[in-house]
Amino acid sequence: MQRKFRILSAIAAGSLALAAVGISAADGTGRAAAHPALAAQMASFPPVSLDDCPTLRTGSSSAECVAQLQTDLNSLPGNHLGVDGIFGSQTRDAVAMFQQAHGLKQDGIVGPGTKKALDAALSVPTPTLAPPSSASAPASSATAPGQQATDPGQGIALGAGQDNCVDYSQGQVWQTSTSWVRARYRFCLLESGDGATVQPIVQVQFDWPTACSLSVGFPPSASVDCPLSTLDKQNLVIFQAYTNIANTPVTFQIPLAISQPNGLTYRGWCNYPPTNATKNTREYSFATKDRPTITCHGPLFDRLPGIYTVSTPGPRGDVKYDGSPARIMNGGSVQYISS
Repeated sequence: MQRKFRILSAIAAGSLALAAVGISAADGTGRAAAHPALAAQMASFPPVSLDDCPTLRTGSSSAECVAQLQTDLNSLPGNHLGVDGIFGSQTRDAVAMFQQAHGLKQDGIVGPGTKKALDAALSVPTPTLAPPSSASAPASSATAPGQQATDPGQGIALGAGQDNCVDYSQGQVWQTSTSWVRARYRFCLLESGDGATVQPIVQVQFDWPTACSLSVGFPPSASVDCPLSTLDKQNLVIFQAYTNIANTPVTFQIPLAISQPNGLTYRGWCNYPPTNATKNTREYSFATKDRPTITCHGPLFDRLPGIYTVSTPGPRGDVKYDGSPARIMNGGSVQYISS
């Protein structure tokens, strides 16, 4: 089968993608650490088919194939790699995040399985969000779970001192033979009261509603109703630890990315280790809190005029006792408009 490929696009020098394995890439002040301008000289590469390329990994010498990989990854939300034909740490981390979102081994190596998944992902149209009109008002804060929040259909206008959160959405009902939970997430871009900085956030919430519809939220999700047998199960979810890309045991993981108006991109993961060392598990239960919520904070960034895009390939966790691979929620993104 002849694989379709994306035409390589030129990326302006200085549009450097900054990747991080963890969410801790900040200096002692909590502000995002300054990075020198390391943008490589952009070169033009002819388009190729990744199917015709060897397995790609850190240090691969096939520049044309690496450049095509970088272009393909840039066609997906949250990626702004320099198309330089160099398979370095930034490209490796972008591959690992893609693998995570598609249930593949997170080794940063582009073999047949990753190529196939990438080809399938590129075949799905990616929705885009149009910028708001000049009459758009700043978004209001949405703090109460389930409260109708700002509608990102035309982008979110940032408001100083506000969390600028959207509705919880991208929900799924996870159940085993003994327990169940509804898992869902939302984006926020917290702006300081003086309007000087912004901070990207992804929040994951677990709850056990009596009415399990997910027909509202950002973006409006298809209705997901709890099976009739669900409400008779225990109101808890237990995550079994698995090993992440850094060979560290985690029970839940939230990838977060932010693309800034200056062209820089930050990528990181929030990792949640086991709380029960004996059983190597972490438990969230209705009995301990109505809606347990875990928050993944990115570092602080200077607020610049333009568009910020906060995205995630999808939070994930290995639900214990369900006999299935790690559950991965659908990825998503939202644009924030900074004036």
